[in-house]
Amino acid sequence: MLHTWGQTMERHIHLHCIVPGGAFTFDGEQFKPCSHRDWLFPVKALSKVFRGNYLERLECAHAAGELKSPPGVHFAALRKALREHDWVVYAKPPFGGPQQIIDYLGRYTHRIAISNHRILTVADGKVTFTWK
Repeated sequence: MLHTWGQTMERHIHLHCIVPGGAFTFDGEQFKPCSHRDWLFPVKALSKVFRGNYLERLECAHAAGELKSPPGVHFAALRKALREHDWVVYAKPPFGGPQQIIDYLGRYTHRIAISNHRILTVADGKVTFTWK
């Protein structure tokens, strides 16, 4: 899930992803859980591979004319900055089961930038809201 903001409504672009704790056999008949570590992939390796794949797809989309750079932003400079920047992958232990995954996803899939219960006042073109 792509998020573009944080608690304080400032730009904070990040993804929420669920990675399984194992994989199906090639014949698709059996699920094999991770046996030698807590994670399916090492977190640092996952970060580098994800960044590489993501940027490759961005480049393909840009080359195909499917991705337009904002005015004044040169795609080559953006690509260079994204490649040089370390991408943070935060991994946490598996959920307790399928219902916890559904509950987690449910909190994010239809989330808006700010919910009504956080709004304190709206006056004179200004909005005051709470944040953590």
